[in-house]
Amino acid sequence: MLYMEEIFSISEDGKELLKCSPQAIGLIKILEGIETIKCNAFENCCDIEGVVIPSSVNKIEQNAFSGCINLKTISIPDSINVIPARCFENCIELTKVELPSTITKISYNAFCNCYNLIDIIISDIVTEIGSSAFQNCSNLCKIQIPDSVIEIGPSAFEGCRNLVSITISQKITYINYNTFRGCELLNKIWIPKNVISIGSEAFGGCKNLRVVAIQSDHIEINPTAFLQCSNITRLYLAKNNPNVVISSFGDSENIKIISPISDYDRIKSSVSISAEDLYLKSATIIQYTIKGRFMNR
Repeated sequence: MLYMEEIFSISEDGKELLKCSPQAIGLIKILEGIETIKCNAFENCCDIEGVVIPSSVNKIEQNAFSGCINLKTISIPDSINVIPARCFENCIELTKVELPSTITKISYNAFCNCYNLIDIIISDIVTEIGSSAFQNCSNLCKIQIPDSVIEIGPSAFEGCRNLVSITISQKITYINYNTFRGCELLNKIWIPKNVISIGSEAFGGCKNLRVVAIQSDHIEINPTAFLQCSNITRLYLAKNNPNVVISSFGDSENIKIISPISDYDRIKSSVSISAEDLYLKSATIIQYTIKGRFMNR
Protein backbone atom coordinates (compact mmCIF):
# COMPACT_ATOMS: atom_id res chain seq x y z
CA MET A 1 0.00 0.00 0.00
CA LEU A 2 1.27 3.46 -0.91
CA TYR A 3 0.62 6.50 1.24
CA MET A 4 -0.52 9.75 -0.42
CA GLU A 5 2.91 11.36 -0.09
CA GLU A 6 4.40 8.34 -1.84
CA ILE A 7 1.95 8.49 -4.76
CA PHE A 8 2.36 12.14 -5.74
CA SER A 9 5.26 14.54 -6.16
CA ILE A 10 3.90 18.02 -5.43
CA SER A 11 5.45 21.47 -5.92
CA GLU A 12 6.55 23.39 -2.83
CA ASP A 13 3.53 25.68 -2.94
CA GLY A 14 1.22 22.66 -3.15
CA LYS A 15 -0.44 23.83 -6.36
CA GLU A 16 1.25 21.66 -9.00
CA LEU A 17 1.10 17.89 -9.33
CA LEU A 18 4.50 17.10 -10.80
CA LYS A 19 4.48 13.31 -10.97
CA CYS A 20 2.47 10.27 -10.01
CA SER A 21 4.33 7.17 -8.92
CA PRO A 22 4.34 4.42 -11.59
CA GLN A 23 3.44 2.04 -8.74
CA ALA A 24 0.04 3.69 -8.25
CA ILE A 25 -2.84 1.22 -8.64
CA GLY A 26 -6.62 1.43 -9.19
CA LEU A 27 -8.66 4.59 -8.65
CA ILE A 28 -6.60 7.72 -8.01
CA LYS A 29 -8.07 10.84 -6.41
CA ILE A 30 -6.03 13.97 -6.96
CA LEU A 31 -5.70 16.18 -3.90
CA GLU A 32 -8.01 19.17 -3.53
CA GLY A 33 -6.01 22.38 -3.89
CA ILE A 34 -3.95 21.17 -6.85
CA GLU A 35 -4.31 23.70 -9.69
CA THR A 36 -2.07 22.27 -12.42
CA ILE A 37 -1.37 18.72 -13.57
CA LYS A 38 2.07 19.03 -15.12
CA CYS A 39 3.37 17.61 -18.38
CA ASN A 40 3.84 13.81 -18.25
CA ALA A 41 2.54 13.68 -14.67
CA PHE A 42 0.78 10.31 -15.10
CA GLU A 43 2.58 9.16 -18.23
CA ASN A 44 2.89 5.36 -18.40
CA CYS A 45 1.23 4.80 -15.02
CA CYS A 46 0.11 1.45 -16.33
CA ASP A 47 -1.89 0.20 -13.33
CA ILE A 48 -4.23 3.10 -12.63
CA GLU A 49 -7.83 2.44 -13.72
CA GLY A 50 -9.55 5.69 -12.86
CA VAL A 51 -8.72 9.30 -12.01
CA VAL A 52 -10.84 11.86 -10.18
CA ILE A 53 -9.73 15.44 -10.82
CA PRO A 54 -10.97 18.03 -8.30
CA SER A 55 -12.51 21.35 -9.32
CA SER A 56 -9.44 23.19 -8.03
CA VAL A 57 -7.52 21.99 -11.12
CA ASN A 58 -7.74 24.58 -13.90
CA LYS A 59 -4.96 23.39 -16.18
CA ILE A 60 -3.80 20.04 -17.53
CA GLU A 61 -0.56 20.03 -19.50
CA GLN A 62 0.32 17.88 -22.51
CA ASN A 63 1.01 14.16 -22.21
CA ALA A 64 -0.47 14.23 -18.71
CA PHE A 65 -2.09 10.77 -18.95
CA SER A 66 -0.40 9.42 -22.06
CA GLY A 67 0.26 5.69 -22.00
CA CYS A 68 -2.03 4.87 -19.06
CA ILE A 69 -2.93 1.61 -20.73
CA ASN A 70 -5.43 0.44 -18.08
CA LEU A 71 -7.18 3.77 -17.54
CA LYS A 72 -10.91 3.20 -18.06
CA THR A 73 -12.61 6.25 -16.56
CA ILE A 74 -11.70 9.84 -15.84
CA SER A 75 -13.62 12.72 -14.31
CA ILE A 76 -12.77 16.11 -15.82
CA PRO A 77 -14.11 19.16 -13.92
CA ASP A 78 -15.76 22.26 -15.38
CA SER A 79 -12.68 24.28 -14.44
CA ILE A 80 -10.82 22.83 -17.47
CA ASN A 81 -11.27 24.50 -20.87
CA VAL A 82 -8.58 22.82 -23.01
CA ILE A 83 -7.76 19.15 -23.55
CA PRO A 84 -4.03 19.44 -24.24
CA ALA A 85 -1.89 17.69 -26.83
CA ARG A 86 -1.42 13.93 -26.36
CA CYS A 87 -3.29 14.13 -23.06
CA PHE A 88 -4.83 10.64 -23.31
CA GLU A 89 -2.80 9.24 -26.19
CA ASN A 90 -2.45 5.44 -26.03
CA CYS A 91 -4.99 5.07 -23.21
CA ILE A 92 -6.14 1.92 -24.92
CA GLU A 93 -8.75 0.86 -22.31
CA LEU A 94 -10.51 4.23 -22.06
CA THR A 95 -14.11 3.60 -23.16
CA LYS A 96 -16.10 6.77 -22.55
CA VAL A 97 -15.29 10.43 -21.95
CA GLU A 98 -17.78 13.13 -21.04
CA LEU A 99 -16.09 16.42 -21.71
CA PRO A 100 -17.35 19.29 -19.55
CA SER A 101 -19.33 22.04 -21.25
CA THR A 102 -16.42 24.43 -20.64
CA ILE A 103 -14.05 22.75 -23.12
CA THR A 104 -13.23 25.01 -26.09
CA LYS A 105 -10.36 23.09 -27.70
CA ILE A 106 -9.35 19.47 -28.18
CA SER A 107 -5.66 19.57 -29.07
CA TYR A 108 -3.66 17.39 -31.43
CA ASN A 109 -3.37 13.67 -30.62
CA ALA A 110 -5.49 14.21 -27.51
CA PHE A 111 -7.21 10.80 -27.76
CA CYS A 112 -5.05 9.21 -30.44
CA ASN A 113 -4.92 5.39 -30.26
CA CYS A 114 -7.69 5.13 -27.67
CA TYR A 115 -8.79 1.94 -29.38
CA ASN A 116 -11.68 1.14 -27.04
CA LEU A 117 -13.22 4.60 -26.90
CA ILE A 118 -16.82 4.08 -28.01
CA ASP A 119 -18.48 7.34 -27.06
CA ILE A 120 -17.47 10.95 -26.60
CA ILE A 121 -19.66 14.00 -26.19
CA ILE A 122 -18.23 17.22 -27.62
CA SER A 123 -19.67 20.35 -26.06
CA ASP A 124 -21.22 23.07 -28.18
CA ILE A 125 -18.54 25.65 -27.36
CA VAL A 126 -15.62 23.64 -28.76
CA THR A 127 -14.13 25.63 -31.65
CA GLU A 128 -11.15 23.48 -32.64
CA ILE A 129 -10.39 19.78 -32.96
CA GLY A 130 -6.67 19.27 -33.51
CA SER A 131 -4.86 17.02 -35.94
CA SER A 132 -5.05 13.29 -35.13
CA ALA A 133 -7.18 14.13 -32.08
CA PHE A 134 -9.16 10.87 -32.41
CA GLN A 135 -6.95 9.00 -34.85
CA ASN A 136 -7.26 5.21 -34.59
CA CYS A 137 -10.16 5.32 -32.13
CA SER A 138 -11.26 2.20 -33.93
CA ASN A 139 -14.33 1.46 -31.78
CA LEU A 140 -15.81 4.95 -31.93
CA CYS A 141 -19.24 4.47 -33.55
CA LYS A 142 -20.59 7.98 -33.94
CA ILE A 143 -19.47 11.55 -33.61
CA GLN A 144 -21.40 14.79 -33.65
CA ILE A 145 -19.27 17.82 -34.41
CA PRO A 146 -21.23 20.81 -33.08
CA ASP A 147 -21.71 23.98 -35.11
CA SER A 148 -19.33 25.83 -32.79
CA VAL A 149 -16.38 23.99 -34.39
CA ILE A 150 -14.67 26.07 -37.07
CA GLU A 151 -11.51 24.00 -37.57
CA ILE A 152 -10.74 20.28 -37.75
CA GLY A 153 -7.10 19.29 -38.17
CA PRO A 154 -5.67 16.70 -40.57
CA SER A 155 -6.27 13.04 -39.69
CA ALA A 156 -8.55 14.05 -36.81
CA PHE A 157 -10.70 10.92 -37.24
CA GLU A 158 -8.44 8.84 -39.46
CA GLY A 159 -8.63 5.12 -38.81
CA CYS A 160 -11.94 5.24 -36.92
CA ARG A 161 -12.94 2.01 -38.62
CA ASN A 162 -16.29 1.54 -36.86
CA LEU A 163 -17.48 5.11 -37.27
CA VAL A 164 -20.89 4.84 -38.92
CA SER A 165 -22.34 8.29 -38.33
CA ILE A 166 -20.75 11.74 -38.62
CA THR A 167 -22.41 15.12 -38.29
CA ILE A 168 -20.15 17.92 -39.51
CA SER A 169 -20.33 21.45 -38.15
CA GLN A 170 -22.11 23.94 -40.39
CA LYS A 171 -19.26 26.42 -39.80
CA ILE A 172 -16.52 24.23 -41.26
CA THR A 173 -15.09 25.71 -44.46
CA TYR A 174 -12.30 23.23 -45.15
CA ILE A 175 -12.22 19.47 -44.66
CA ASN A 176 -8.54 18.74 -44.16
CA TYR A 177 -6.47 16.00 -45.73
CA ASN A 178 -6.98 12.52 -44.24
CA THR A 179 -9.65 13.82 -41.84
CA PHE A 180 -11.90 10.76 -42.17
CA ARG A 181 -9.49 8.48 -44.01
CA GLY A 182 -10.08 4.79 -43.34
CA CYS A 183 -13.53 5.19 -41.74
CA GLU A 184 -14.53 1.91 -43.33
CA LEU A 185 -18.11 1.63 -42.04
CA LEU A 186 -19.17 5.18 -42.88
CA ASN A 187 -22.03 4.84 -45.37
CA LYS A 188 -23.14 8.41 -46.03
CA ILE A 189 -21.76 11.89 -45.58
CA TRP A 190 -23.33 15.34 -45.81
CA ILE A 191 -20.97 18.18 -46.71
CA PRO A 192 -22.30 21.48 -45.29
CA LYS A 193 -22.86 24.44 -47.58
CA ASN A 194 -20.01 26.52 -46.13
CA VAL A 195 -17.35 23.99 -47.11
CA ILE A 196 -15.30 25.38 -49.99
CA SER A 197 -12.54 22.77 -50.12
CA ILE A 198 -12.02 19.05 -49.43
CA GLY A 199 -8.38 17.99 -49.06
CA SER A 200 -6.48 14.96 -50.30
CA GLU A 201 -7.80 11.60 -49.07
CA ALA A 202 -10.19 13.36 -46.69
CA PHE A 203 -12.50 10.36 -47.14
CA GLY A 204 -9.93 8.02 -48.67
CA GLY A 205 -10.52 4.34 -48.05
CA CYS A 206 -14.10 4.79 -46.81
CA LYS A 207 -14.98 1.49 -48.46
CA ASN A 208 -18.61 1.37 -47.38
CA LEU A 209 -19.47 4.94 -48.39
CA ARG A 210 -22.60 4.84 -50.55
CA VAL A 211 -24.08 8.34 -50.48
CA VAL A 212 -22.37 11.73 -50.68
CA ALA A 213 -24.35 14.97 -50.55
CA ILE A 214 -22.54 18.24 -51.25
CA GLN A 215 -24.57 21.29 -50.26
CA SER A 216 -22.04 23.88 -51.45
CA ASP A 217 -22.32 25.11 -55.02
CA HIS A 218 -18.74 26.49 -55.00
CA ILE A 219 -16.31 23.83 -53.84
CA GLU A 220 -12.87 22.51 -54.73
CA ILE A 221 -12.42 18.78 -54.26
CA ASN A 222 -8.94 17.28 -54.35
CA PRO A 223 -8.73 14.50 -56.96
CA THR A 224 -7.85 12.00 -54.20
CA ALA A 225 -10.42 13.20 -51.66
CA PHE A 226 -12.54 10.07 -52.21
CA LEU A 227 -9.74 7.72 -53.22
CA GLN A 228 -10.70 4.03 -52.91
CA CYS A 229 -14.34 4.89 -52.28
CA SER A 230 -15.46 2.50 -54.97
CA ASN A 231 -18.97 1.83 -53.66
CA ILE A 232 -20.48 5.31 -53.93
CA THR A 233 -23.75 4.96 -55.84
CA ARG A 234 -25.43 8.32 -55.23
CA LEU A 235 -23.89 11.78 -55.41
CA TYR A 236 -26.16 14.73 -54.64
CA LEU A 237 -24.95 18.11 -55.84
CA ALA A 238 -26.28 21.58 -55.20
CA LYS A 239 -24.93 22.51 -58.61
CA ASN A 240 -24.11 20.45 -61.67
CA ASN A 241 -20.32 20.26 -61.95
CA PRO A 242 -19.39 17.10 -63.87
CA ASN A 243 -15.71 18.04 -64.05
CA VAL A 244 -15.47 17.80 -60.27
CA VAL A 245 -17.23 14.46 -60.37
CA ILE A 246 -15.00 12.98 -63.04
CA SER A 247 -11.79 14.00 -61.29
CA SER A 248 -12.81 13.20 -57.71
CA PHE A 249 -15.07 10.16 -57.93
CA GLY A 250 -13.31 8.14 -60.60
CA ASP A 251 -13.11 5.03 -58.39
CA SER A 252 -16.90 4.71 -58.28
CA GLU A 253 -18.08 2.86 -61.36
CA ASN A 254 -21.84 2.93 -60.85
CA ILE A 255 -22.44 6.39 -59.48
CA LYS A 256 -25.56 8.41 -60.22
CA ILE A 257 -25.32 12.18 -59.94
CA ILE A 258 -28.45 13.94 -58.78
CA SER A 259 -28.69 17.72 -59.07
CA PRO A 260 -30.02 20.02 -57.80
CA ILE A 261 -31.20 18.91 -54.37
CA SER A 262 -34.21 20.72 -53.00
CA ASP A 263 -34.77 19.00 -49.68
CA TYR A 264 -31.64 18.01 -47.74
CA ASP A 265 -33.49 17.43 -44.49
CA ARG A 266 -35.71 14.75 -45.96
CA ILE A 267 -32.74 13.07 -47.62
CA LYS A 268 -30.69 13.15 -44.42
CA SER A 269 -33.50 11.62 -42.38
CA SER A 270 -34.02 8.76 -44.81
CA VAL A 271 -33.04 5.37 -43.42
CA SER A 272 -32.41 4.04 -46.90
CA ILE A 273 -29.55 4.89 -49.20
CA SER A 274 -31.48 3.97 -52.32
CA ALA A 275 -32.40 6.85 -54.62
CA GLU A 276 -35.79 5.26 -55.20
CA ASP A 277 -36.62 5.68 -51.52
CA LEU A 278 -35.40 9.25 -51.17
CA TYR A 279 -37.68 12.24 -51.38
CA LEU A 280 -36.34 14.33 -54.26
CA LYS A 281 -38.78 17.11 -54.90
CA SER A 282 -37.15 18.52 -58.01
CA ALA A 283 -33.89 16.63 -58.35
CA THR A 284 -32.90 15.16 -61.68
CA ILE A 285 -30.47 12.36 -62.39
CA ILE A 286 -28.17 14.09 -64.84
CA GLN A 287 -25.45 11.50 -65.37
CA TYR A 288 -24.47 8.01 -64.45
CA THR A 289 -21.46 5.84 -65.02
CA ILE A 290 -20.97 2.40 -66.41
CA LYS A 291 -17.60 0.80 -65.69
CA GLY A 292 -16.02 4.14 -64.93
CA ARG A 293 -17.25 5.98 -68.04
CA PHE A 294 -19.64 8.88 -67.69
CA MET A 295 -22.70 8.74 -69.90
CA ASN A 296 -25.54 11.19 -70.51
CA ARG A 297 -28.96 10.01 -69.53
